[in-house]
Amino acid sequence: MTTQRSSLRALTLIVLMAHASCGGGKSEDKPPPPKTDGGPGPIAPPIAIPKSGVDRIERMNFQWGSVGSREYAKALVAYAAKGKPRDWNAIKGFAEASLAKDAQHLGSHWLLAAAHAQLGDHAAVVDHLVTAIAADFYNYGIKFATAEDLKPFLATKHGAAVQELAGKIREDYKQRVIAAGDESTIYTEDLFDVFWPDVPHRTLKARTYAEWDAAGRPPAGERPHEGEPIGTNRSPFREVEIPRYASFMPTPWFEGDVDLGPMWAGESAALVDAVLPAGEIVRRIAAEADEVLARVSRPE
Repeated sequence: MTTQRSSLRALTLIVLMAHASCGGGKSEDKPPPPKTDGGPGPIAPPIAIPKSGVDRIERMNFQWGSVGSREYAKALVAYAAKGKPRDWNAIKGFAEASLAKDAQHLGSHWLLAAAHAQLGDHAAVVDHLVTAIAADFYNYGIKFATAEDLKPFLATKHGAAVQELAGKIREDYKQRVIAAGDESTIYTEDLFDVFWPDVPHRTLKARTYAEWDAAGRPPAGERPHEGEPIGTNRSPFREVEIPRYASFMPTPWFEGDVDLGPMWAGESAALVDAVLPAGEIVRRIAAEADEVLARVSRPE
């Protein structure tokens, strides 16, 4: 009886070992490994600093004048839904539909980056997040590092590469301000005189100035590209075509080449010669104020 039991145990053990060696069950019943790129592995290559700025002034603060606004609004509604988990696939779909109509809609780029991060497609986050940061750094470039929706992405090698890029863009901006001097602006009597003649003004030396200067600064009527339209001002009240050398304020309703219009600017940038912590700036101001007050309070 004992011999029979031992033989039975041995046979059972052999069957179990053979079963285990063959996989022990159907492979399709096993859950797939999680999709991740945040662990050890090659470091993502540095991202080249993209061209900064926007094609229209409204990109900076206004999201609703775009042909992609309707889909962007739907993405926002899906994002703001309360009482249930966010439907990131729906947000992704609406943001993609918005960008299909307006490839530079910054709000949609931001939401699509967040959706990709939440869905685990971290490589897809990069282009959309970099587009938003490069276009409007002091909005998206400041808040992305603490954005709750981007936390999964920021922990990956792709997130580290974008954080490095944001630091470079920030430093580049600072250095441009420091390097700016009196020569960065130009005071003229009549460069931008269409619609408002004989009014002296100061502007940045943008493309219109550069072309006019290169042509020898000819008078009105003989300037390069004079009379050519640079865009249209589509205000709620009326639509006005804007020609070269027009004196106007680029508003959110202006659609065209901003660099060809007047970029009104003063000379304050020339006064910036260093980047300092806010506390140090306050201390210096206080010390200078004390010095001035002490000097003016002395009896003659």
